[in-house]
Amino acid sequence: MPTKKKNLSYPLWHPYLPMNNIEEEVTMLVEGKGCRVRDQHGNQYIDAGGGLWSIQCGLGHPYIIDAITKQLHHLSYGTLFDSRGNEPALLLARALVAMSPNPLEWVYLTGSGSEAVELAIKIARLHWALKGRDDKKGIAYLDRSYHGTFFGSMGVTALIEQKKEFGPLLPAIFSITAPDPDRCPPDTSYVDFSINCARELEKLAVEGNIAAFIAEPILGAAGVIIPPKEYFQTIKEICVKYDVLLILDEVATGFGRTGKWFATEHFGIEPDILLLAKGINSGYLPLGAVLFSEQIGNTMLEEKCGLGHGSSHNGNPPCCAAALATIDVIRNENLIEKSVESGAYFRSRLEELRVYPWIKEIRSIGLMLSVVFVQEDGRNVTQEQVDLLCKALKNRGVLAYPGGASLVFCPALIISTQEIDEVVDALQAVLKSVRLHDGEMDFVAKAEALT
Repeated sequence: MPTKKKNLSYPLWHPYLPMNNIEEEVTMLVEGKGCRVRDQHGNQYIDAGGGLWSIQCGLGHPYIIDAITKQLHHLSYGTLFDSRGNEPALLLARALVAMSPNPLEWVYLTGSGSEAVELAIKIARLHWALKGRDDKKGIAYLDRSYHGTFFGSMGVTALIEQKKEFGPLLPAIFSITAPDPDRCPPDTSYVDFSINCARELEKLAVEGNIAAFIAEPILGAAGVIIPPKEYFQTIKEICVKYDVLLILDEVATGFGRTGKWFATEHFGIEPDILLLAKGINSGYLPLGAVLFSEQIGNTMLEEKCGLGHGSSHNGNPPCCAAALATIDVIRNENLIEKSVESGAYFRSRLEELRVYPWIKEIRSIGLMLSVVFVQEDGRNVTQEQVDLLCKALKNRGVLAYPGGASLVFCPALIISTQEIDEVVDALQAVLKSVRLHDGEMDFVAKAEALT
C-alpha cells in the first residue's frame, strides 16, 4: 500500500494552477482592510481586483461583520429542504425581487455563480418541457464568455482550457460570435458588427429548439467588452420572436459594479432569468441567486412542479444576513454613485497612460475597467505577456487580473482617489520599464525606458 509523502508541506490544490513549485507561486494573504491586503511576508498591496471582483464594500466592514455575527448567535444554520425556511433567506428574496428589473418575481438561492448558471440551464429546459416542448433543449452562448467551472457552466464558458479533456460536455450547447470590438472589420461600424453577431442567434433559433440564450451584459473575463445598446435590443427581439429565454449572467456586474444596481439597466432590457453572486454579499460568505420571471414561475405553479435542485447550504442564514447588510451598506454609503464618480476618475487617470505604445484601448463602465495591450508591432499581446505584466504590477504593490489581452481592474466600490492614484502610478512605472515584442516582455534600462 502506498504511503503518504512525508515532505508534502502544501497539499492545498488551487484552481487552474499547476501545482509544481506551488509554494513559490502563492501569495498567502493574512490580513485585509478596505482595499488593502498584506501577505505572510509583510508585503502590502492594493487589491485592485476586489478579491475575485466580489468585494463591493471592502474588507473588514464592521456593519457586515456585525450582521453575520448576530445571525450566528440567533440561527447559525438553516436548510430550505424539507419545507423548512429561515427569515434571512426570505427577507433577501423579497429584497432582490423589489430591486430587480421586471418581470423577475421569484428567487432561488445558490452557493455560487457557477451553481446559479447550472440552475438557470435546468430551469430553461424544465420550463419548455412543462410547456410540452421537449425538443427545446438548446442553450446558446457567446464564444468569449465566462460563466463558471461546474460541468454545465463550463460547457457554456468559452474561456476555459481543458474542456476537451473533461468531455463529452453538456449536450445541445451552441456558441455564437461575441461582439468583441477586436474582431470588428475596419470597414464596419461597431454597432453594425454587433447586430450581425446578434443575428447569429436568430440563425440558431429559427430551427425552434433553442431553449435559452445566456450572456454576460459586460464580458468581464474577455477584457470588459461593453456591447452597444443595439446589440441587446436585437438579442431581446430575437428571443421574443422565437420563444428563447434570455439569461443574463450578472455574477460579476451586479450590485453597483457598473454604476447601476444591475448592468441590465444600461441596456433597458428585461431578462427572463438573472444570475447573481460575488457582490451579492460583498464576497463575505458563499452565496448566489437565480431570479426568474413570473411566466416561468407560473408554468411550474400550474403544473404543481417543484424545482429539482438543491444543496446543503442554499439559503444559509449567515450568508443571507451578509447580503442584506451589503445591500444596506451600498445604499447608505451611496456606493453606486461612488462607483460612477470613482470609475470616471480611474478612467481619466488611465487615459494619461496612452503615451505608452503598449496601450491599444481603455474600456470602462463604473468601476469595471480594463487596459488592452498590444506589442510593438501592433499585434495583440499573448497570455504570457499579460501574466508577466500582472506579476510586474504585483511587485509594485498592486493586485489585478488578466483578462484576454488586457489587465482588468474591479476594485471595491469604496476605493479612494489616493488608492486609484497609487494603482495608476504603479502601472505607469511598469509600462515605462518594459518592452513588449515577439511574445516576450523585456525590462529596459532606465536610460532606455520609453516615456
